[in-house]
Amino acid sequence: MGFFSLKAKCSICGKDIGLNRYRLSKSKEWICPRCIKLAGGPKYVDVYHMTSEDIKKQIEDPSLRVNCCPNILPEKERRIVQNRKAGIACCPKCGSQSIQAYKKGFSAGKAAVGAYLVGPLGIAAGGIGSKKTVVVCLNCGHKWKL
Repeated sequence: MGFFSLKAKCSICGKDIGLNRYRLSKSKEWICPRCIKLAGGPKYVDVYHMTSEDIKKQIEDPSLRVNCCPNILPEKERRIVQNRKAGIACCPKCGSQSIQAYKKGFSAGKAAVGAYLVGPLGIAAGGIGSKKTVVVCLNCGHKWKL
């Protein structure tokens, strides 16, 4: 049975499958995408080193799933890891280096509420939190405190 042969059966569920299929290198068997998904998806199914019995075990017991590609990270995560290793400040959400830090200042809203509740001494409430530093990502708008 060649790759372009339409006559293939999934070695796990036994259903006929078309061209949308995976071939296990070790046992030369075909697997349908549905069974790959049931086993946890391509991230957890190593078609180069697993047999159909291994995949059946993964479908029955999800605790056996092991990430077969731990070195493959999405682009954002890879960028964040590289920036942290290099000591470059970056956004924890998108990895952008376009960030801006500023200190919170006096809050007129807090001062007005404090003056209303406590009187003249409540105006000091406007200064609460004024020494905190806030960082904003100019790329995605994410805000976080230092």
